[in-house]
Amino acid sequence: MKINRSVVCAPVQPLLTRAPAALAAVLAAMLGLASCAAPPPLPLTPPMRASSGAALPAPRPVQVVRPATPPAAREAAQTPGSWTYTAEKGGTAARFAATGAMPLLVLRCDSARRMIILLRPAPGQSAVAASISTSSGTRNIAARPAANVKPAALAIELDPQDRVLDQMAFSKGRFTLDISGLPTLVLPAWAEVGRVIEDCR
Repeated sequence: MKINRSVVCAPVQPLLTRAPAALAAVLAAMLGLASCAAPPPLPLTPPMRASSGAALPAPRPVQVVRPATPPAAREAAQTPGSWTYTAEKGGTAARFAATGAMPLLVLRCDSARRMIILLRPAPGQSAVAASISTSSGTRNIAARPAANVKPAALAIELDPQDRVLDQMAFSKGRFTLDISGLPTLVLPAWAEVGRVIEDCR
């Protein structure tokens, strides 16, 4: 903004005429400096406003994309065969086999030991990885060479109260048994399975 110095300095003139020359010169200098000083320059940028203290919005949670769930056991093609239930010395058993063929799996209740044993005919010298998959999920477990069983078989031993047994009995349609090195068995969840489990409880 431009300032008109003649207007601002006008009151100084009457004082100068009433004072002696020397004093008038001093007063003129002092009053001129005081009354005709240029105003301070305006700031180039507006002053920063104080923060309102409002809380910043919370960051959005990161969405974790999980891999697709594999098809349920009930959607896989069933292994040909059916279950049969028998009472035998030392307990009961359910055998899964095609008509006229050797069993592919035996589900046995060992009454003396109070143990459920899954027997899969196969030679073996050491424990191998195995898994049981139902409509409720998958259980990883080990299969070990069975003792005093002919033909040779791999065995999975389970406590009768193990939850995976109920999941097998009540699986929606089918459950699967995977043992490393052997074809996967896709088995129907028939009443014979639940009956053997109940025999051991």
